[in-house]
Amino acid sequence: MSLEERIERIERQNRRLKAAVLIVGAGLALVVGMAAANDRFRGEVLIEAINGQRQILLQTHTDFGPAVVLFDGGGCERLRIGCAYTQGGAGFIEFYGPGPAPGQRGQFLRRID
Repeated sequence: MSLEERIERIERQNRRLKAAVLIVGAGLALVVGMAAANDRFRGEVLIEAINGQRQILLQTHTDFGPAVVLFDGGGCERLRIGCAYTQGGAGFIEFYGPGPAPGQRGQFLRRID
């Protein structure tokens, strides 16, 4: 084996080693980043519009059960979809009218069980 062939072989190994270190480093950064992220929410998750207005609320309650709540343009609750623990876990959909003031739930209109 000539000197040129040896150098070429070492350079190939060096390139492979660099690629392996890069892949392992990227994987490690990904794992560390995922471990640092808080991927669990307790109680509720509120999704707001860019202007800060409430849009969707994902909610859990130990007595009543989980629900998804949708708000209108005034921030009033208009629709609630959930599971009622008090009724054996039965699903439901509740509709509400416009709220009397921004951020308040309006009159109960209808419930579908």
